[in-house]
Amino acid sequence: MIARARRVLGTYDRAETMIQAGLYDPGSDAAIDEAIRLWPGLDAFLSEDAPDGIAGSFARLESLLEPDDAAGAASDARGLKPKAGLSGSSPR
Repeated sequence: MIARARRVLGTYDRAETMIQAGLYDPGSDAAIDEAIRLWPGLDAFLSEDAPDGIAGSFARLESLLEPDDAAGAASDARGLKPKAGLSGSSPR
């Protein structure tokens, strides 16, 4: 679980300039798409205190890394548009 979180954070870090500049074409790299989707939650998780202790932190991290059906939700929130068919939604 921690290895996956590190991998996602590393992927986002390597692609961040391209993402922020609007040069990344959503759907062209599955790992970057996953990093874009998971980044907001992971960033918030790493920025908060751990009032629930280690066990609570691990549970929260696990819930952040579980796949969800809203693959395009984070991309849409960040202004990125998923390609048609990527998450079942149509392009804007």
